[in-house]
Order: sequence, then structure tokens, then C-alpha cells
Amino acid sequence: MSENNIVIILSVITFIREKQNITVGRRAIKEKVVFRSLAILTISASFIFLAIVTLNITEPLPFLKLLFEVISAFGTVGLSMGFTGDISTIGKLIIIFVMFFGKLGPLTLAFSLAQPEIEKIKYPSEDVLTG
Repeated sequence: MSENNIVIILSVITFIREKQNITVGRRAIKEKVVFRSLAILTISASFIFLAIVTLNITEPLPFLKLLFEVISAFGTVGLSMGFTGDISTIGKLIIIFVMFFGKLGPLTLAFSLAQPEIEKIKYPSEDVLTG
């Protein structure tokens, strides 16, 4: 389990216990780390979802096989169900791009594309009802 997953699980546990700070072993985890972990999770899940939907449209294969192939490619673990050579060129390109994106890392790509902006105005906070 990666550090990002642990941070997200700890933040959920902290929320359920209605505590203010996320702590592990007498150390607090900064909000910036939690936001970064959530960003990585959201970007990764969105990218995997998009790749699976695209492959599901272009390839006449069962969903679970496509899901396994995309998750394996994203994790760059080298596992396959053996049908990668039989898919179309578009499908192969999608798998290649998923491998590249998984190796590069979603946050690295997001940071390289984003332009940091210095906030000149601080707005008042507001409670938002959720759930």
C-alpha cells in the first residue's frame, strides 16, 4: 500500500472520529500532503476510468479483462492476460499511453502542466453542507 493510500485512509478515520488533526505516531500530517494524496487519487482514478471506457468502446473484449490490463499497465507491473497482441492499434496505443502515464506519475504531469498562481486575495471561509 502506498503512502498516498495510507494518508487518505488516515484522513477518513480522522474525519469519522471528528478530530481536527491527522496524527500518526505523535506526528501530524499537513493538509498539503492530504490534498496532494487526494489529487493523485482523483487524477489516477479519472485517467484509469477514461482508459477503460475508451478500450471498452474500441475492443470487443470482456470488461474484467480490460480492467485488469489497464490497472496492470498503469501500475507498470508487467502482468497481462495474454491478449494485448491481439487488440487493435488504437488499443495498443491506449495501453502504451497508460503505461507511460503510470510510470511518469499523475502528479508529476499535473505539476508540469499547471502554472502556480499567487493568491492576492484571501476570501472568508464558509461551511458547506455535505453528505
